Amino acid sequence: MRVLIAPDSFKGSLTARAAGEAIARGCREADSSILTEIIPLSDGGEGFAEVYRTAIGEGDFITVAVDGPNGEALSAHYVRSKDLAVIEIAQAIGLERIDREIHDPLSAHSGGVGQLIDHALGAGATRLIIGLGGSATTDGGAGMLVALGVRLLDEHGDTVSPHPRNLDRVETIDATALANFDIDVTVACDVTNPLLGKRGAAAIFGPQKGATATDVEQLDALVTHLSDATVVGLDEQPVSGDQMTAGAGAAGGLGWALMRFLGARLTGGFSLLAQAGDLAARIRQADLICTGEGKVDAQTLSGKAPAGVWDLCQRYGKPLVIFAGTVDETDIADLTNNALSVVQITPIEQSLGDALRHGESNLEAAARTFLSQWQRRQMGEGKAGIQ
Repeated sequence: MRVLIAPDSFKGSLTARAAGEAIARGCREADSSILTEIIPLSDGGEGFAEVYRTAIGEGDFITVAVDGPNGEALSAHYVRSKDLAVIEIAQAIGLERIDREIHDPLSAHSGGVGQLIDHALGAGATRLIIGLGGSATTDGGAGMLVALGVRLLDEHGDTVSPHPRNLDRVETIDATALANFDIDVTVACDVTNPLLGKRGAAAIFGPQKGATATDVEQLDALVTHLSDATVVGLDEQPVSGDQMTAGAGAAGGLGWALMRFLGARLTGGFSLLAQAGDLAARIRQADLICTGEGKVDAQTLSGKAPAGVWDLCQRYGKPLVIFAGTVDETDIADLTNNALSVVQITPIEQSLGDALRHGESNLEAAARTFLSQWQRRQMGEGKAGIQ
């Protein structure tokens, strides 16, 4: 029996790789003859570079000293494979990397991302895949642009720093430094929010980054001013999207900056990884597919990684089980059938804190129990459903 294991991360508890390994152990405990294969997934956020490296089966980790969102010195990595660099912005400006005691949403900028890109280009990369997700900044990509040599200028031609609170002084963006960039940029992004407005970067994601209601209003105005500034220095404008393009608001506006100045193409993180890892072929070869994430609810099968796995399983007639830390049964009860099972791994009596701490053992135990029950069902004992 072949089991393909393709989970997303269980945020706050397990990386996608750790989740996959826990499921694999549970499967083998249920039946030592089971053959398991792990293909971790990601939406472009934390762990994306490592997951992509696993999908393509090659690549080296390159470590770089960068500036964090609040100016702190950080060590970040990207993956290099021939002329390809795979960068995850969370390495440099991720929420998981900030000191919340000193974090200031009106000062935090994305310079570390630009430093990663600059290092990769200096090392010979001509293709970039950039995972957007989990950022701690809302600067419209200003910090990244400055780190790549772009100059932000005020009405007198003086340089403006990329800290968000200063962006209302920017009248001109001198992008001369980017004029000779000959690179192919693909962005892994499952966010469809525009840069500005009620569904924009500041309004939707600012509160997650410590922004107050007043901060959100101010950040939206500041990023609006930046995006309206006059751009000079580019003979050919590499625009592939504008302020209201879906995904422009990803990672505090990095989506907009990457499209506007580097001609980036945005694509779903799942589809990118599925293609890189030939997930469809692996699903066709498996007898059972396992996926999972921290919470399964009405949003799970509407664009998240498990939804992509489910679509492929339906296409090829393969049974799927989704493991989750918590399950909203009301939202998903009508989605389960003989080919789809949803398993909550957290015991009912366990607190959230304990669930996060014991996610690995909970997931392993749930996989062991499910596989034992599923094999019995295959011999005619009952139907798959919510466990």
